[in-house]
Amino acid sequence: MSSTIVTSIGSNSFTKVFSSSGSDTVGGLILLEDSLESSSQHLLNHLYSLWLPTISKQHRNIWFLNFSSTISEYRQLSKKYNNCNFIVIDYYSDSFGWNNSNNSSNNITENLQQIPMVFKYVKHDSTSIIKDIQNVYNCVPSKFKENPIILINSISTLVLKSGLSDTCNLIRSLTNYNFNKVKQDKEKQEKEKEQQQQQQQQEQDKNNNKKKIEKINKIETGIEGSVSNRIKMDKSFSCIFAILHTDLHEYEQSVQKQLQYISSVSIQVTPLSAKLKYSESLPHPYESTITLITKKRSGRVVRNVEYYYINNFTGKVEFDSAESLQTKQEEQEPDPTQNLSFNLKLTEDEKQARDSVVLPYRHQGNNEQTLLIEDPDDEDFDDEDPDDDLDI
Repeated sequence: MSSTIVTSIGSNSFTKVFSSSGSDTVGGLILLEDSLESSSQHLLNHLYSLWLPTISKQHRNIWFLNFSSTISEYRQLSKKYNNCNFIVIDYYSDSFGWNNSNNSSNNITENLQQIPMVFKYVKHDSTSIIKDIQNVYNCVPSKFKENPIILINSISTLVLKSGLSDTCNLIRSLTNYNFNKVKQDKEKQEKEKEQQQQQQQQEQDKNNNKKKIEKINKIETGIEGSVSNRIKMDKSFSCIFAILHTDLHEYEQSVQKQLQYISSVSIQVTPLSAKLKYSESLPHPYESTITLITKKRSGRVVRNVEYYYINNFTGKVEFDSAESLQTKQEEQEPDPTQNLSFNLKLTEDEKQARDSVVLPYRHQGNNEQTLLIEDPDDEDFDDEDPDDDLDI
């Protein structure tokens, strides 16, 4: 099915992409593409200021999959927002497994008491990562499972270590995986094993008690009318937010193209064009250009272009769409005809009178004669030979 590309200029579309309610909710993979020349750190700080404070209306529970940052950076981030708590599943501190004492599976109780909660693992393949997330999901309090988002920092490191194919498999699994359902299935299997053991012991009883035992077993195992069988299959994480450093894959364009293909939203942070960078009529000192490519369920592809800058008074990130920037530039361009002692502009009547004048050198139709004007200053050339009358 062919997709239709629509250019839409919206107001603060970057923040609207991460809306947790309403028709603007976006699921699946949200890919943030940056480079060393155009860093996305200001945009990340802007999102943290919306998500991490518990009093914020856009508060989200963040689960970090860490592949490229130190634990001290996450602790500083927590302190910045009044010791807010979040989950860090760390693959960076002991990426080669040399320090086995850091394995979080042995100190789950201790990790739950930390702020932020840090769980350290070693294996980077998609199957192991799913198991690690499942272990953490089973032990953390239920409040951290409300409207959570997975932030992969960064997916570039994961691609370089595990390969593009395994990374794409991980993204597809996390997009639709229900960790709560897996936990319930395990509990159900354990109950069934206990019931089987009870059945083996009860087989030695009298035949008149056999029917009663089967009836109890039929209700408890969920074959008929069990409430556990009616639980709705929902994905555990609302979206997967991944950071891609495009300059690390400069010679492997397939990495960026494949991740863009499986993403729901691609956010490309690029340098300003030379025309904007050196323009003297910019209303604000813009940092970079943001191009948001959103794939709708109808098949449309919506493209939004914005520019962001740091407000010098508030220190916050603010956005301008391409359309609003063009309007501001037109308003700020100086008018050379202002503050003059005479008028250089024409009224509408004067413009009509000027346009109605028939100029003599212009051809005005097929039925009219063409007027030829000769310049008297031009030299008069005669085709006859002036010395023809001489007898030489």
